[in-house]
Amino acid sequence: VSGGFELVAQVFQDNFDVYGDIGASFCVRIHGKVVVDLWGGHQDHKAEPPVAWNAQTVTNVYSCTKGMANLCILKLIDQGHLSFDTRVASIWPDFGANGKETITIEQLLTHQAGLNILGDHRISGEDLIQWTDYLQGNMEHHPLYDILVAQKPLWQLNEGTFAYHPLSIGFYISEIVRHADPKGRSVQKFWRDEIADPFDIDFYIGLQRDFDSSRLARLVSSATLEDGAPADAAKPITSRPCDSFPLFSKTTGTHEPHIPKELEEDLPTIISRSFTLVKRFSPWKTRFVELPSGIGFGNARALSKAFGLLACAPTSPVERIVGPKTASKALEKSIEG
Repeated sequence: VSGGFELVAQVFQDNFDVYGDIGASFCVRIHGKVVVDLWGGHQDHKAEPPVAWNAQTVTNVYSCTKGMANLCILKLIDQGHLSFDTRVASIWPDFGANGKETITIEQLLTHQAGLNILGDHRISGEDLIQWTDYLQGNMEHHPLYDILVAQKPLWQLNEGTFAYHPLSIGFYISEIVRHADPKGRSVQKFWRDEIADPFDIDFYIGLQRDFDSSRLARLVSSATLEDGAPADAAKPITSRPCDSFPLFSKTTGTHEPHIPKELEEDLPTIISRSFTLVKRFSPWKTRFVELPSGIGFGNARALSKAFGLLACAPTSPVERIVGPKTASKALEKSIEG
């Protein structure tokens, strides 16, 4: 901890002593310089003896993985293979079916595309494993591909409506990276080749098969199913009024966009299904899965470096994942509500 940040260390310690946290890491960078780098507790408190959280411990950071996946898209933009206003169907023609032909990269990444569910389909852990085999070239085709291209947007585009795509966006990003990259790499390999290795970022979009599993923190939930997934994962989604969620909104401006009445009536169901699109599965069994919307492993140091390099890119004269123009556009507010 750098001078002047000692109180941060004390608050971090209180997280364990007062609030009963089990294990965690915390890192802060200012203008690229690390001023706080903390870790504590246990990465496996049930082991005999318990295994302490250390500087090399990593854990699944779930939706923080979206940020890393978006960096892959930004890298492709910076390399000239995409732009923010590129229509997805122009680089992935099959995507344009059923009213998706005008959806742009920016609209998809900012959750405006209306693709946060995949009809009535739910994806199993086994589907995820096979989907990863497909993305990595070990399968010629997977039925999920047909489901993705057949999906119809839930609302008309360009009306200012957006809704959080908690899981589905990962499947679409995987295909966009694969189609836009001249080498046809999966998002996992693109991330490793173009960002993680060159910039020494200790983060993984799905673990590699040879990853040292002794570095993994044990996930703990208040209630678990037999396969280790949270039993109450969907309760906060279905038990609270839908208007309490900043997950579905419309922008304000010179016109008043609308949410179709039928969509408004189905909103609680849509929100629930978007979060339960992937069936409960064992995190251990699917640790190698390539799902850039929710299966990524790292620690606070890795996240702070990746996001810090993006945040500092417009003004930094040195280390950059993407150039100032791409970074500045990425850091602009695209939509609000």
